[in-house]
Amino acid sequence: TTASSEHLSVTEDYHSDAESSLSYQLPPGQVQASPQLNQFDEIIAELVIKNVEYDLMVHELGIKEKRAHESSRKIELQRSLLEVLESERLILLNENTGLRYKVKALVEENKGLASESMFMKRKAGELARCVLKMRDDHRVCMMSRKIEDLQGQIFGLEKRNQEYYQELVKRGKSQCPSCKGGSSTSGDEVEGVNAEACFQGSKEKGLHNKGVKFSKWWSKVKKSDLLFLCKPNPSKSLG
Repeated sequence: TTASSEHLSVTEDYHSDAESSLSYQLPPGQVQASPQLNQFDEIIAELVIKNVEYDLMVHELGIKEKRAHESSRKIELQRSLLEVLESERLILLNENTGLRYKVKALVEENKGLASESMFMKRKAGELARCVLKMRDDHRVCMMSRKIEDLQGQIFGLEKRNQEYYQELVKRGKSQCPSCKGGSSTSGDEVEGVNAEACFQGSKEKGLHNKGVKFSKWWSKVKKSDLLFLCKPNPSKSLG
């Protein structure tokens, strides 16, 4: 817009100069010039017009060159900007490729962590079962210890029972000769002694039967597997 306004102002100035030179005439009262002078004036006017047109064309050419220079400068700037954008695009492509590799590595690592987590959960379950088994084994050990204590008490009771039984047998043996001895004793006394001997015999027989039954029961208990549950099992070790 500025260039066109300048172009119009210059053309108007040149046209005004040409018109002023062409419109110059002698006053009506003076003598007109010869035809040669008129022809010379026409040539001068044409030269002036051509000069003005040349100046206009030179001015327009300068404006066009200036526009072309600005356009070439814009093209160079756009070209450099395009090169910068292309370099940035290549950099982003390289970064995208690197990020893709990183994502793949993270996916693989995530898979490894998931499998490791499943392995740890399985191991945790096995450890929990082992802990429960150890608690059960501890309870079994405590029960076996209690059974051993009861066994010791039963052995003590058996020993005391046997000693008491032997003492009763000795008493019975010591009393039998007296029953068979002197004839001066009365019939009631003999019957009382015989009854006491029979009572002692039945008592000894009952105690003997109880001891036999208890020993049989205890042999069954000793043969059972409850006394051996506290032994470690190598196939179920934690290692």
